Amino acid sequence: VEERSLPVRLVGGGIDAVEMMTLDRHPTTTGKVTFTVTPTGTTFRGYVLVYNELYSAMLQAAEVTAAVVAAAGAIPEGPELELRLVDAGSLVLSPLPTSANLLATADGQLVGRTPGVSIPAATSAVIAETDGLVTGLVAAGSHHLDAGRSPAPTIRAAARIGARLRTELGLDPLNDYDHIQMVSFSKQTVFPLDLVYGGPRPDADAEPCEQWKAALETAARRQGPAEPCAGCEQRDEDAGRRVVCPLRFWGLSKVIEHQWPEGTPSGNWVARVHRGCDDQSTTAITNILTGASALVMEETGAADAATALASVSGAVPQGVTVAVAEDWTAWRNAVASGPALLVALPHHDQVMEDLIPKPALEIGGEASVIEEYLVRPPDSRPGPLVLLLGCNTGIEHERVLSFASVFRSYSPVVVATVGEVIAQEAPVIAEHVVRELIAAASDGRTVGEAVRDARRTLMAQDRPVALQLLLHGDSEWRIGQAG
Repeated sequence: VEERSLPVRLVGGGIDAVEMMTLDRHPTTTGKVTFTVTPTGTTFRGYVLVYNELYSAMLQAAEVTAAVVAAAGAIPEGPELELRLVDAGSLVLSPLPTSANLLATADGQLVGRTPGVSIPAATSAVIAETDGLVTGLVAAGSHHLDAGRSPAPTIRAAARIGARLRTELGLDPLNDYDHIQMVSFSKQTVFPLDLVYGGPRPDADAEPCEQWKAALETAARRQGPAEPCAGCEQRDEDAGRRVVCPLRFWGLSKVIEHQWPEGTPSGNWVARVHRGCDDQSTTAITNILTGASALVMEETGAADAATALASVSGAVPQGVTVAVAEDWTAWRNAVASGPALLVALPHHDQVMEDLIPKPALEIGGEASVIEEYLVRPPDSRPGPLVLLLGCNTGIEHERVLSFASVFRSYSPVVVATVGEVIAQEAPVIAEHVVRELIAAASDGRTVGEAVRDARRTLMAQDRPVALQLLLHGDSEWRIGQAG
């Protein structure tokens, strides 16, 4: 029996001291964590985290909630303690020290395997801080398409905000990690680590490095962890503030995966992640199903969806079939054959069900609520990979679910968006992501690495939408050889 022990940490508001414990790897082992706490309210909430540090894995996390009463006070009726678990038993990004596992807690703290990372800031407040940033990225992309204006001023502003997020939230310990995994106790927010800037905060008049496009293109071709271009690497901190290096955005330099909780009738499991087994974590992209909103066709001047999505069809080699669904009815029929990759360029809409408006997505002028039969044949696992390239598909709607989280229930990987996506640009985004996914079958990159490299190529083309893509699910999923 292997004797390696697993360290246990306890974090939470008001904790003064903790007597820690370790667990051996036997599944029936139990232990006790003793701690003292200075109450900050009528309820205590803490998190117990169990790690396998050798493999950079968070094995289990539990949220502990209990009422705070005076020493001689009456115990409230009902359960004295509420325990909610994260089933993270198979979470391993990589057997390397370049991976960090983080947990976004229900009260907005971010804690993780990396010592010293605990952010006492509400996640919603951080999202609000980046709202303006994302709006600016969309506007810059629109100005570039319409008038050829350089997005450099907006990239500089994004870098300034991203650097402030990093320093004010204490994220510096994560700057040297090239893989980060986020597991959340709440699916109502997405912690925007992709928008963090890892370099010195640029001055208000800083300019992009002279070699920034070449550096992005080289990094995409090199297909590995990003390194600043030679000029940026040689600058000291003061000189570094006078330039903006896009490769220092975490979304362009790291693989970041977001994981959400999955509800169960009992409510006991609030976050449960399904990572592929060795013999199942590969998808061969032999057939692709595509569809687009009527708005995409209107903005691109295309007569039909096939014309609007022609660049996606052109990105695949001979032997890979690409089907185009003109509406959700045709899409549902095509899903029955089990496509390996879904590429949807939808628009937000809503439908009425029994007089209740429900968030929906529109393609081809037809709106639909997303159900399993629009993603995969019933109970067919693991399901297809999904590119969901519409507006805000990665953020919750009606404070309950995001469209990405619905697709994620039936798919190992969903690439979604934060902020608006310019309809005219959506086919180009899809083309580059599909191209990188197809290439990954030959060069051995993971899905997360392929998406990262597609983002680098998009940014090198003056497309700030690169920073708006989010990967939900298993970034370590691989693309198998067709045939």
